[in-house]
Amino acid sequence: MTAKKITKKSKKTAAKKAALKPKTAVKTAVKKTAAKKISTKSLWRVGKSTVHGRGIFPTADIARGERIIEYKGERISNTEADRRGDDAAGDAHHTFLFAISEKVVLDASRFGNEARFINHCCSPNCEAEVKRGRVYIYAKRKIPANAELFYDYSYVTDDSYSDAELRRLYPCRCGSPKCRKTIAAVGKARQQSW
Repeated sequence: MTAKKITKKSKKTAAKKAALKPKTAVKTAVKKTAAKKISTKSLWRVGKSTVHGRGIFPTADIARGERIIEYKGERISNTEADRRGDDAAGDAHHTFLFAISEKVVLDASRFGNEARFINHCCSPNCEAEVKRGRVYIYAKRKIPANAELFYDYSYVTDDSYSDAELRRLYPCRCGSPKCRKTIAAVGKARQQSW
């Protein structure tokens, strides 16, 4: 291997190339910054909920049918979800578990995102849809900026609970005129079909 001989001409060429590099770097940095500004996180904010704890509020109007956010979390088995969400272990039911099939549950308390702060309402402005093992939250109707986002949890339990027990164990605080007084599914809605 031979060493490259540096001449005045090669120094000028190297200087020209070096002068071009910062401009390219600036353009790339601007593109990356612009991409961050368009981030979906800027479409909503987490704030104090009118119903319970924290909630999600859009920073701009959301059109009916628009996909708002993906509900993310650790993928666990139903058995593990039952262990983590043991109702007998605590007085106040609070969970970030989202069942997506008979066998799989997302636990947003681990590896979750802001979607875990969307609260329940019996007359929601959003709905959750499971598509290919992923959960997306969509707008059921036009949602104005700064209105809290809600979907109906329809929490599924086993048949051993009466509707009265569900209202006591999983109370709803939504205040909707159509409130069923529980975040759990009641009556015929308790029959989950995967």
